Amino acid sequence: MVDPRVAVPASELWLFENTAALASVCTGMEESKNGQVSARGSFGKYAKDENGLSDQVRQ
Repeated sequence: MVDPRVAVPASELWLFENTAALASVCTGMEESKNGQVSARGSFGKYAKDENGLSDQVRQ
């Protein structure tokens, strides 16, 4: 029998290896699908520029 394979980016592999984190993400996706969301404002200050630096590091 052939075992199907999928490619997972190395930067995301940790999530699939961490069952607690994956369960939390799945719960959040399900809550979002059901409209159970709340506004948290902008997360822009956590974004990184083309050099991988966040606004907090540059300041």
